[in-house]
Amino acid sequence: MDNNVLRSPKFDQIIDDIIEAGFGKGATYVNPRTGKTVQRYVDFNQGLDAMFLTEAKAKRLGEIALRPARIAFDHIEDQDTYKRALRLCAKYGITELSNYVLYNSEDFGGKGHQYAADTPADLYNRMRITLDLTDEMNKGLPERSKISAFSFPMRYIPLFAHERGYVGSKWNAKFLRAVQCMLIPTQGKGVGSKSFFEADFGKDADEFVRYLCMPDKLIAARGHFRAGGRGRKTETKEELAIRKSAWDRNQRRIKEWNRLYDQFEGTVDSVASLVSDNEFLPEKMLGLSSDLHKKLYLLYLTTPRIVALLGMLEPTSPTFSLLKNYITVEFPDIYIDVVEFVCNSTLHSPFKTFVSFFGQTGVRDILKNMKSSDYDADKQFRKWHAICKKSGIGYVDFELIRIYRRFVDVDVFNACDHHIAQNAISEMDMLNLATLLEKNFEAFKQKVAAMNDQELGQKLLNSTSEAIFKNIQIKFSQFLEE
Repeated sequence: MDNNVLRSPKFDQIIDDIIEAGFGKGATYVNPRTGKTVQRYVDFNQGLDAMFLTEAKAKRLGEIALRPARIAFDHIEDQDTYKRALRLCAKYGITELSNYVLYNSEDFGGKGHQYAADTPADLYNRMRITLDLTDEMNKGLPERSKISAFSFPMRYIPLFAHERGYVGSKWNAKFLRAVQCMLIPTQGKGVGSKSFFEADFGKDADEFVRYLCMPDKLIAARGHFRAGGRGRKTETKEELAIRKSAWDRNQRRIKEWNRLYDQFEGTVDSVASLVSDNEFLPEKMLGLSSDLHKKLYLLYLTTPRIVALLGMLEPTSPTFSLLKNYITVEFPDIYIDVVEFVCNSTLHSPFKTFVSFFGQTGVRDILKNMKSSDYDADKQFRKWHAICKKSGIGYVDFELIRIYRRFVDVDVFNACDHHIAQNAISEMDMLNLATLLEKNFEAFKQKVAAMNDQELGQKLLNSTSEAIFKNIQIKFSQFLEE
């Protein structure tokens, strides 16, 4: 439990005590619950200070069942001392290493050294040094003798901080959050695989900074798609197809984000400045002067916030036309997401904003999207009808589509009429729809009456049905007259 056991004047006695207690190298014991023979191990939980690891002390550590040897690498200035410590451990048979890598730290003076504030590149390079050194030491070694070294990035928070939100002078809130996203796949086991490291953190420090700038959702969406895996052994074909579709959509977003990011070339610092506060709000878009920044920033906004942004733009503003073209032509995946969001929302504002921005084309795309559910969205249609009536939007009659859905619910249409009605709605041909509904109206009344006869409270149900029928007839006559 010594905070710096390598500095202790009783270090040799400590090692002797450990061996005497039965924890020498290769020691085993019988688990009293299972009866199985298992390996014993020693863990200096406070870690081993690389500055005080000498050849003699490394040899003594090699005499005990040390697993793992925890050696910190908190400052890039200590790389020579750190490398020497790892090589000494490997030399004396200590094959499992766990290395803590502090990041987000400030200028520091101690142990006779002066250290500069940590940068994102410093964090990347320290983890890279561990991986490269491990590969170098393992060359030519048999599998059972190879070294495994895991890096555990740990975020620095000063003693005077009362909350966890401290941001170092060379870092920003977005970068700190991005590191957390990158560490999620490790599940607390540390970064040990070179292939995983390069896929997650990048092949060099510049690529690491690129990933730090990337939207959090896209950071988590990187990697290869595969069926099955953890928690998905019973996944159906339909579930797999849905997951694959979402993965494909995210890959297109990653590709688009990279395309825009690459256009900044030598000015990537402006991207870091744009995203540094990790708060992505539609209002910030209004303060951006560069078209490239506006397009890139759009990829950080959630779909509800994109819709909110569209409602803030004046039709005569350059940003209005820029974003409309980008969303619908350059990168229509955003438009698809917006349409789906509006279709699933029962709130007033998303629909009103969407229709104001995209007009008749937007309404047609909403209806095409809802065709897959055969327009089973009574709550949305009721609210949208009220909005259209109040705002004077006359592209489509949502009340008529609600009536259509009642006909579908009681199975009035034959296959041909059903198909014609669906197409009439998707093409916003309300006259054709009204004509078709009127043609099938008597059959609809008979179907409802037959259903009511099977229910309790027949008299009340019939009277209610008659009121509905009258309203439908009025609707037909009004529409056909118009």
